[in-house]
Amino acid sequence: MRRTKSKKILLFNSKCINFQLGFSIIEIIITISIVSTILVGGIIIFIEKKELTLLKNAQASIIYVLEQAQNRSATGVGTTTHGVRITTNGFATCEDTCGAETPLPPSVSFLGSQSLSIIFNRLTGKPNTTSPIILSNPSGTTSITVTEGGLILQGLILPK
Repeated sequence: MRRTKSKKILLFNSKCINFQLGFSIIEIIITISIVSTILVGGIIIFIEKKELTLLKNAQASIIYVLEQAQNRSATGVGTTTHGVRITTNGFATCEDTCGAETPLPPSVSFLGSQSLSIIFNRLTGKPNTTSPIILSNPSGTTSITVTEGGLILQGLILPK
């Protein structure tokens, strides 16, 4: 049984109209379900954007480290070649030995063998390998390629 308050309004021509105040349970359930659907959709989009941002930041960090190692090799800094080692968990710059590893974000992983070392030739800045660096997370995949000539190319982020 629906319990709502009734209110009578007297109009100018002396007729009364009944208005019921309040909401039925069906109206409340429909409203809650619509609001819930919108919230869940917003949360899913937010999480996907966050994951894509993590992937983009990891890609930018690796490109920066590659460029720094290449510049140091090409300008002849130090007495050895410079490079970058990339593993499934992170990346590190190398000069004779590799330094401390910078971790990748938890959801981002390097796809490929256990590790990849890119060493740049002293004074020319050309790499010893042109293997692509492929990064992936639940929201997408991207790549970084170092060409034979030493260009470092940033791949597009492809959503999954």
